[in-house]
Amino acid sequence: MKYVFIINPVAGKGGGQEALQREIQAFFAPGEYEIHRTTGPGEATEFVSRYPAGEACFVACGGDGTLNEVVSGLVGREPPLFAVMPLGSGNDFARMFGELPAFLSLAALREGRAHPIDLIDCGGRYAVNLCNLGFDADVVRNALPIKRFPFVSGPMAYILSVVRTLFGKIARPLAVTLDGEEKWERDTLLCVMANGQYCGGGFWCSPKARIGDGKLDFVGVSKVSRLTFARLVTAYRAGRHLIEPRFASIVTYRRAEEIHVECGEEFTVCVDGEVLRTRSFTARVLPGALSLLAPKGVSLEPLGERPGAVV
Repeated sequence: MKYVFIINPVAGKGGGQEALQREIQAFFAPGEYEIHRTTGPGEATEFVSRYPAGEACFVACGGDGTLNEVVSGLVGREPPLFAVMPLGSGNDFARMFGELPAFLSLAALREGRAHPIDLIDCGGRYAVNLCNLGFDADVVRNALPIKRFPFVSGPMAYILSVVRTLFGKIARPLAVTLDGEEKWERDTLLCVMANGQYCGGGFWCSPKARIGDGKLDFVGVSKVSRLTFARLVTAYRAGRHLIEPRFASIVTYRRAEEIHVECGEEFTVCVDGEVLRTRSFTARVLPGALSLLAPKGVSLEPLGERPGAVV
C-alpha cells in the first residue's frame, strides 16, 4: 500500500513539518510513499479527490482543518482510507483517543489496522469529528485572528476567545428537529452534533459520542446568564455536563441519525472547525463511510469507555 502524506506547511504555526518530511523520506522506500504539501485552503480536498485510483492511505499531517479537507476528498473513493498525524493547534479528533505520540510514529502507522468509521454529511460539506453552533462556534470564529498572535498556543487562543465572545450576544432562538420527529425549541447558548468528542482545543463537549455507531450525539445547552456560564464552563470543558445534576435543567442530550436546525437570524456553524454563517443547517450521519488507519498501540475505544473514565 502507498502512503500519501498531505502536509499543511502552516498548521500549528508551521512547526515540525520539515522534520516530518525528512523522517518520512528516511523511513519509507522509494515508491512506498508520496508527499504533497498543500498550497492553500481547499487544495487538499481537490488533490485527494483527483488522485489516481488504487490502494492508498491518505495521511492528514496538520490540524483538524487539514483532516477535514482530506476526508472530504475521500468521499466516493474506494477505499476511503485515511490516517492522522496531528500537527495542528487543536487536534481534537485525535485527542479523543488520548494517544497523540503514537499517531506521530511512522513505524506504528505502518503496522496499524483499518477501522470503519462514520462521516457527517452537512448539506454537501463533510465532517469527521463534529459540527457545533452558537456560542461554541462563535468562539472558534473569534479565535482565528487570536491564533496568529506570537506565543499564543491553540488552547490559549480558545480560552481568550471565550472571554471575548462573552461580551457579545451569547444565545439565539433555535428550532432543532431530530430524525424528523422530536422538536427542541428554545433560546440556545450552544449545541453540538457529534461523531467525535472534542472541540475548541480540548473542550469535551460530547463525551458519549462514538465514531462508528451510526448515530450523531446531540448536546444542546439552553441560554444562561453570563455569571452562570462562568461558573459552569470549567465543568463543561471537563465533560461533566452530562452527569452533574446542576446541568440537568439546561442540558439536553439525544442521539439521532439526522439533525436539522433553523433560526430567524444568521448563526455561526463550525464543520470540523471550518466556519460558516447560515440560518438553516442539517447534519446527517453516513455510517461506515470512511476507513481510519489507526496506528499500532492506539485504541479506537474512546477515553469515556475506558476504566476510570469520568463519563
